[in-house]
Amino acid sequence: MMIRRYYLVIFLIGLILAVAPSNIYANNAKQASASAEAPTYSTDILDEQTRIDQAKEYQAPCARDEINYQSDLCAQWQAAAAARDAADWAFWSLGVALVGSIGIVIALGLTMQSNRIARDTARRQLRAYVLPTEIQHSGFEVGKIGKVQLSLSNAGQTPAYNVMSYVQVDLYPSDVDESFLVPKFPDELSESPIGPGHGFGGQNEMPRVLDARLWDAYVAGKAHFVAFGMTSYRDIFGIQQNTQFRFRARYLDGTVIRFVVAPKGNSAS
Repeated sequence: MMIRRYYLVIFLIGLILAVAPSNIYANNAKQASASAEAPTYSTDILDEQTRIDQAKEYQAPCARDEINYQSDLCAQWQAAAAARDAADWAFWSLGVALVGSIGIVIALGLTMQSNRIARDTARRQLRAYVLPTEIQHSGFEVGKIGKVQLSLSNAGQTPAYNVMSYVQVDLYPSDVDESFLVPKFPDELSESPIGPGHGFGGQNEMPRVLDARLWDAYVAGKAHFVAFGMTSYRDIFGIQQNTQFRFRARYLDGTVIRFVVAPKGNSAS
C-alpha cells in the first residue's frame, strides 16, 4: 500500500511538472501575442486620428474660377466673387466718371468764359462811344469873360440814350489840387439821344471877368485856363457809360491861346 501511494505521489508530481511548463509557455505566448498586437492597435488609433484631423480640415468644393454645378456652396462662392468683381468695376467706373465730370466742368467753365469774352467783345464793338472832339473858346482877353464851346460825337455803331454833358472853365493855379477839377453835374440838365456819327455840343463861361492880375499870372505860367467836364449816357445794352475830359490852355506867341488835352483827368468807361 505504501509503495502504491509512493508511486501515486510521484505520478502526480510528474504530472504537475509536465503541465506547468506548458502553462508557462502558454502565458508567454499570450504575452508575446499581446505585445505583437499592441503596435497594430496603436497604429489603428493613429490612422483614425489622422482621418479625424483631415476631416476637420476644410475641403473647398471647387477651385478658384472653377464652376461646379453640383455644389450650392460653390455657386454661392461664384456669386460672391462676381459681386466683388462688380464692386471693383463700379469703383473704377466711379473714378473714371469723376474724372470725366471734372473735365466736363472745366470745359463748361471755359465755354462760359469764352461766351462771356465774346459777349463783352460784341458789346464793345457795338456800343456807343460819346467822346469830345473839339473845344473852341472866345473872350479870353483882359476885361472880358472867357467862354468855351465843347463838341461831342458818337463814335460807336449804335445810338447813345439819355446823353448829358457839362463843361466848366476857369483860371486855376499851376499847382492846383486835383480835387478842385472833379466835374459835377448841375441839378437841372437836359438829356437827349445821339445817333451813330452824330454830334452834340455844350458851352459855358468863366465865373469872373479877366483882369490884368489874372492875365499876368497866366502869361507868367503861374496859372492855367482849364476846361473840364463829364458826359454821361446809356448805351443800347442799357449800361450807363461816363466820359471824363480835361483841356488846358497853352499860351502861344504872346497873343494866342489854344486848348489841348491835359495829361491828367481824362477817362472813359
